[in-house]
Amino acid sequence: MLVVDELPFAFVEREGFIEFCQTINPLFSVPSRTTATRDCYALFIEQRNQLKYSFKSLNSRVSLTTDTWTSSQNLSYMCLPAHFIDDDWNLHKRIINFCPVAGHSGQLIGRAVEKCLNEWGLKNIMIVTVDNARSNDLAVDYLRRRLNIWESSLLGVNICI
Repeated sequence: MLVVDELPFAFVEREGFIEFCQTINPLFSVPSRTTATRDCYALFIEQRNQLKYSFKSLNSRVSLTTDTWTSSQNLSYMCLPAHFIDDDWNLHKRIINFCPVAGHSGQLIGRAVEKCLNEWGLKNIMIVTVDNARSNDLAVDYLRRRLNIWESSLLGVNICI
């Protein structure tokens, strides 16, 4: 519920929630926010590891999209979703990175994408799709140079704007 409804972990310690749980099942012991945080993080690690394993055994290529924006607090963020088709021909979309970036320069964006690909062990990239911002031209050029020195599976990579 905390993850699906994007609730704060402290929600489990609110009076109304505790009363609701006691009404539904008086034997249920409501976890603390520390326990809820630990359990959600453990679930995240488990899901991340399963996805890494899926990427290693994937027979198809992965397509990426990326976007950066600046928040109302003047902080820059980048999101990197991966799109892929599994062996049963099911389309999947997973956000593999959501991180702050130091700015919108092409080299910073390119390095952030490259770092993420290295962390996930992704080498079978088919395409990277970005919007038409000038900094993305530079990010694409950076990635093209870096991806060309990776393993031979990347020699056919197309990076589109």
